[in-house]
This record gives sequence, C-alpha cells and structure tokens, in this order.
Amino acid sequence: NIEKEQKKFLPELPRARKYRFMEEYGFNIANAEILTDDPYKADYTERVISELISWLMSMDNIEGTETEIWDNYGKKMSKLFSGWFINKLGGLMMQNKVDIRILKITPENFAEFITIVYDNKISGPNALKLLELMMEAGGDPSQILEEKDLGQTSDKGEIKAIVEKIINTNPKPVADYKAGKEASIMFLVGQVMKETRGKANPQSAKEMLIKKIMK
Repeated sequence: NIEKEQKKFLPELPRARKYRFMEEYGFNIANAEILTDDPYKADYTERVISELISWLMSMDNIEGTETEIWDNYGKKMSKLFSGWFINKLGGLMMQNKVDIRILKITPENFAEFITIVYDNKISGPNALKLLELMMEAGGDPSQILEEKDLGQTSDKGEIKAIVEKIINTNPKPVADYKAGKEASIMFLVGQVMKETRGKANPQSAKEMLIKKIMK
C-alpha cells in the first residue's frame, strides 16, 4: 500500500502526538498539550521517558515486560515528570529565558534527576536547588548531589536531636499546636528543614514533631 508507505515518512502531527502521549505515557490532556506544542519539547519528553523505562527495567526488585512495568509504574513516573518538567523546570526556563534547544540538562540527566526524586534521595527544596544547578552548568545530578551535599539525611538520631531543639526554642507554636492550631506544625517542620539545610524528610520530621509534642 503506497499510502501506508508514504505515511511512514511523514512527521507525526502535534494533535496525533498529543493523543499518543496520553495513551502511551498516561499524561492528562492539559499536560499532553503543553508537551507537544513544541516538537523539540516533545522529542525531549520521549527521550526522558525512554530513559526512565530503561531505568525501571534495570531495577532488581521490578519484574515484567516493558509494557507490564510501564503499566505498573508509568502513571507515577509521568506525574513526577510533568510536575518537575512543566512546572518547576518550565518556570526556571522562563525566568532565565532558556529555550529547550539550548537547555544544558540532557534528557539522560533529567531522567536521572527524576529517579533521584522517585527514590526519595532528596527533599523537595533541595531537589529544586539541584535542578537550578543543573540548569546553570549541566552535569550529572548524582555527582552534583554528592558534591553539594544535597542528599536526604537518613540519620534518625541527628533529626531527633534537631526536632528536640526546635521544640525547646519555639514554645509558642508548640502550645498553639497543642491547642488545636494545625498550621503551627508546618512552621515547626519549616524550622527543622532550615536547621538541616533541607536535608530532612519533611514527612518524617512532621511525624517526629507530633510524636514528641503530644507525648
């Protein structure tokens, strides 16, 4: 069929690509539209997703075919990707007037960045810091993470000591939380994050604070 053969060589139209992104990768319509409105952005997305699939397939604790693995983990990956790529990186690119074609972060490095976030190796605020550093100079996220000491600390003893210090030095928010002011706990979590330079896990810090305050 000549028509079929010709179609092979025609570039995929943005509308068709948008629906394929929704079907294959699980993006919602709004995100799929943003990701396919520029062919370079769409190509970048495809390369990152391909890297993420390879990474998932190389994991020892994950089994199955490529399709099965993506069926199980794809939704979470797509959500992570669109959140960090569209909202966070997109915002930084607009701020710094950087076009996707001159972006110093390669699809491979961005995929690695997503795996670091996925694995909880870094807290949200430090992940943003890492992304800014990658945008400035490019480079391997794991290397930058180590060099700049941005990784999430898993030292429970260290966090426990900081939680106690924050409780002792902030009697008013502690009393407010005991009196039912839920928002006060977030102020205390913020203080723990500040003290640990963003290296604590906010959820763990919150749990530790509540446990200690309500003892």
